[in-house]
Amino acid sequence: MKSYLIFLLFIFIVSPILSKNRYFINPPDLNRTTANRITSLQDRFRPFLENRIKSHKNPQLRGAPSGKESLIPYDLEIMQLARSWSSLSDDFKKLYLHSLVFPDSLDVYISQSGHFEVYYTTSGIDSVSIADQYHYSPTPPYHRINQPNDIPDYIDETAWALDSAWRMEIDRFGFQPPFPYKDKMRPSERYKVFIQSPGNGQNDVYGYTMFHQKVDSNSFSSFITIRNEWSAFNTEPLKYDIDPAPAIRVTCAHEFFHALQYGMTWDLKKYGSSIDSSALDDFPLTWTEGTAVTMEELAFPGVNDYVQYTMPYFSNPAISFFSQKSNYNHIYLQSIFLIYVTTRLSNDSNAGLIREMYTNNYETITPFRDNIDKSMSKFSMTWPQALNRFHTASYFTGTRSDTTLFIADAELFSEWISPSLSSQTQSITENSVGIFSIKKQNVNYDTLFIRFQPVESSSGDSWAGSVILRQKNSSISLPVELNNEGRGYLNVPDWNTMDECIALISNGFSESAREYIVDFSPCPITLISGSADTVYSSLSRKIQPYAIIHATSNLRCDLTITTTSMTSRMSSVALLNNIQLVDSLFSIKYPPGWKDSSNITLCIDSIPKELTLYKWQQDSQSWIQQALTGTNDENIRTEVSDIGIFGLFTQVKSTNNKTIIAYPNPAHIGGGNGKITFEGYDIKAAAIYSVSGSLVHQISKSDLQSNSFPGIPQKFSWNLHNKQGGSLSPGVYTLITQYSNKKSKVTKTKLLLIP
Repeated sequence: MKSYLIFLLFIFIVSPILSKNRYFINPPDLNRTTANRITSLQDRFRPFLENRIKSHKNPQLRGAPSGKESLIPYDLEIMQLARSWSSLSDDFKKLYLHSLVFPDSLDVYISQSGHFEVYYTTSGIDSVSIADQYHYSPTPPYHRINQPNDIPDYIDETAWALDSAWRMEIDRFGFQPPFPYKDKMRPSERYKVFIQSPGNGQNDVYGYTMFHQKVDSNSFSSFITIRNEWSAFNTEPLKYDIDPAPAIRVTCAHEFFHALQYGMTWDLKKYGSSIDSSALDDFPLTWTEGTAVTMEELAFPGVNDYVQYTMPYFSNPAISFFSQKSNYNHIYLQSIFLIYVTTRLSNDSNAGLIREMYTNNYETITPFRDNIDKSMSKFSMTWPQALNRFHTASYFTGTRSDTTLFIADAELFSEWISPSLSSQTQSITENSVGIFSIKKQNVNYDTLFIRFQPVESSSGDSWAGSVILRQKNSSISLPVELNNEGRGYLNVPDWNTMDECIALISNGFSESAREYIVDFSPCPITLISGSADTVYSSLSRKIQPYAIIHATSNLRCDLTITTTSMTSRMSSVALLNNIQLVDSLFSIKYPPGWKDSSNITLCIDSIPKELTLYKWQQDSQSWIQQALTGTNDENIRTEVSDIGIFGLFTQVKSTNNKTIIAYPNPAHIGGGNGKITFEGYDIKAAAIYSVSGSLVHQISKSDLQSNSFPGIPQKFSWNLHNKQGGSLSPGVYTLITQYSNKKSKVTKTKLLLIP
């Protein structure tokens, strides 16, 4: 097993990866379906289609020197053509369909299940080996019989692999059968597979699937082409040149799933014209290809052809999975996630997540992210949680492999290495992971305190976290509970018995990279149960807060009082509530374990009686006046029940009748899920306009009245859609607000929408 891994590493160093369809070569540049892109796509296909027509009459032309433009198109190009079918010119459609006519001279073999017709020849450039030493039993368990049957072994092997793919993908998993290619000479309902040479300069192609024509609103017919010989595939450890049977098997399972995908694909201009980087419907190419590779491994787990594509993950586990922004980077690699989810997080007897996703979309065309969120809920987890479980389990490979945690081939992979920084902020790519770690440095510190926090406020359900605790001979993983803002804390006891702690934070937000902080604090016991201490701030300010701590249990780590800055949101809320900050804000922090193990009193001495203590409430985004347990004219005492940001404020003259705040601003459009909230007093009417002055959205009177109570700000929100409910483009918009008080002026508030 060790030599297998060495050879695989050798492959990555000295030779290109053997691809189903050449994605290590410069990929096509296809994005939106526009008139120019349609023309470019048609121009790309014409030489290939014309060469294909010529080679039907003379197959030797497929092997003659030719330009790169006549090469077999990329899978994405073929899929984009299907998605754009309604927009193609009539003459191009005729050329395309004419190119799909096959020679009448081919031999045909009907598979034993009766589901497939395999077309082949034993002469010329497309010939298969005439070796005939075995065939397969027509009844379960469909075993190999070492006797000739007057059919080339290559064809027996192909037909058996196709039947096996049908039994798994349709009979067992329940996918819709594909729609077969038909012509005058081949009118049957059997699915057609052609064995041909891919032609000159295409020694990296295993096979490909082409759609034929639209069958109904959500189906295309198709056919498969598989290469006829494998002499160029002579790299260790696969060596398909010596034994092509494993290559035939995985190619059949892979391409047959593409046939199913075409059979469950909508002919929809909607996605072809407005969604970037998708292959069929709204599925990213990485998903479309990753699911097909997964079918290879599920059907023929002993081949392990997928391993050659997935190795790069372990040198860079921060790869983004199923991003709508990137089609070509590691398109087959992403199968490793799907193999893990299918075999470890769901039931591989029915393809779990994969089947759920395609079934949802087949019934009703569904945006990819909505689909994956809906599908993951069937398995009692969120998309970020599934990502994080995979990222965590992928640690257990190579010499630390554990097949109960990761996939069955865990030992075949190398091991990803954790960084050595103990406290840092990382930008985590969408649908990816940030890895943080700390190694034991001081044996006297028996507790490790870890703080998890996104740099910007965000929805907690788009983050998921875990830690791996590593000892000399073992490692364990633990989930981290994050709140609805993506924040969390974890105390690790017995830190002095461990070697390393690795924290993994998965960003399940599909729109963009986001920054996240993980802070490790190794701690000794700092306050013994029953004792007390006073902690003073080291702030260079006139007003000095301090805290009195009474420990009811042993306390570890420290309480800190530090200066912090006021955000624009905090300032707007203060203005809305007619309070003004005096001096600077200060933050009180301590480990979460202190909450039930101590009593903490915040003290501020010698302050003017006109000042009031407020605490920022993060959940409600508001300033809360603090109840005082003991005061005189100059001193403040209040119980501290949780960490937070505090400040001393003074009352100011009311400006409520002409103040409105908007947050967040700028706001992310966020794939249709963005929102801006507004707050103000005495609002009579509000509307949003474009820079050209056109009305975009009118705030309803019911929204304003339902939030109108004396002394309490009116609050309403806008979902970043226009008045028809359609999505908007990034840019500057204006909120114009009118007030009930006739003396108040109309106010204008600039709003910035960003991708």
